[in-house]
Amino acid sequence: MKLIKIFMVEFSQPLKEDFNLDKTINNVRIKLQDKLNGKIENVFIFSAELKNIEFEQNKETIKISNKTLDKLIDSIENLINIVSLSIHNGRVINSSNPSIFLEHENIEDYRILSQIDRFEFDKPKLAYFSPKHTFNIDFCLENLKDRFDGVRLITEAITASTFSDKFREYFRLFEIAFKKSNRALAKPMTDFLIQDKRFNYSKQEIEKWINIRHRIVHANHKEGFLINRNLLEIMARIEQAAIDILFNKLYWNNGNIERKNIFLFKTGVNENNQVFSLPNLTYDYSMIAFDETHTFPMSTTGGFKPELIPKTWKYDKRQN
Repeated sequence: MKLIKIFMVEFSQPLKEDFNLDKTINNVRIKLQDKLNGKIENVFIFSAELKNIEFEQNKETIKISNKTLDKLIDSIENLINIVSLSIHNGRVINSSNPSIFLEHENIEDYRILSQIDRFEFDKPKLAYFSPKHTFNIDFCLENLKDRFDGVRLITEAITASTFSDKFREYFRLFEIAFKKSNRALAKPMTDFLIQDKRFNYSKQEIEKWINIRHRIVHANHKEGFLINRNLLEIMARIEQAAIDILFNKLYWNNGNIERKNIFLFKTGVNENNQVFSLPNLTYDYSMIAFDETHTFPMSTTGGFKPELIPKTWKYDKRQN
């Protein structure tokens, strides 16, 4: 059985008109399929193909093994990173909808695909929501005048284009707020944040953030390093904590955990990444929607044209 994933790459700068790609890495063939026309000139659509995959069939459902998916995704990222390096051009990887296809390689595969109509994956959560918090300028000038260094850092985070850059700036804010760093941050930061009972922060969650921070900053961590897409799940909570600390910490650049509660959240994200708000409140939020495998964000710029999908490619039509 052959597994095919369609993904999209937006490059920071235009590519040469004759750009093409058809390379194999780790037994995964990655090929340029199409280019989006119109206003967005730097978005290219690729396919990644892996043969002889591991899967399980359960009546009308087929489950692709995590090992197979990891190999496919790692190969995509590794090759696109090589391309990005070779042309000195930044990249963002997204998915089309649908993005996962199966194709038979023999008669037995054909029989199986004729029986199934659903694909199953281990990570079912397909979107994250993050409220957008805005503030009155006079309120900010009155209450943040003793912590302009914190304002500078949170503004750097807002300005940053990647989650890994945002994450680093938010952690610098945590460090300057509590005058602590590394694991010494865990206790005072937890003791401060848990005072707002609605958010259900825990020491375990804060310690997880600190461990992630080490793996974002340092490449030689024993558990391996992390990159931008590893932060998608936690960023809303990180940003929320940064706002709470910036506005509500009574003593700045101090290990003290007293609060002044001048900014009361009307909307937020709980420990299950669910957005809640006060009754009848209209609020703005951003959303990151993922592909079927919970790997890359779903593209909002278009996708693989239906007429280009070969008839032999089977996909889960519930995702479309």
